[in-house]
Amino acid sequence: MKRSTHIPVPVMTILLVSPVPNDHVVLQRILARSNWRLRSAFHRSEAATLIRREAFSVVICVCDSQDCTWKRLLADSATKPRGPRLVVSSRYADDHLWAEVLQAGAYDFLAMPWEAREVLRLISLAWQSWAQGQQSGNHSSPTTAESSMKTCAAVEGAVLN
Repeated sequence: MKRSTHIPVPVMTILLVSPVPNDHVVLQRILARSNWRLRSAFHRSEAATLIRREAFSVVICVCDSQDCTWKRLLADSATKPRGPRLVVSSRYADDHLWAEVLQAGAYDFLAMPWEAREVLRLISLAWQSWAQGQQSGNHSSPTTAESSMKTCAAVEGAVLN
């Protein structure tokens, strides 16, 4: 009997924070055939509660040029040990906002409208960064080979067959 060498791809949960219902629909479509599960929050207070109660590796926060929600979420995430990586997304992308996001300590910036390949690439890289942070802070972490396989599964397995 031949044994399967297929490594199971873990299902990981991300949080989308956006007041626009269509953003949640679009991201759900992008994630539909991936190993990512989407949780939604429409307001910062709702998102802050979810971040405190659940383990998220990646949080995407949609903002407009007048919105400071992402800054508050970054602060909320920082209060949680081994908190999620924050990706800020906006329809009004400019160099100033992008630089501000990175200087403040968010993981990255994702311009809108979203392109499926770029969304999957970015959240996979954010997850990889989060997972490496988990290992460095966890004394009972998996072996390097195990963690390497899981990282590859997350990055390469972003889209399931």
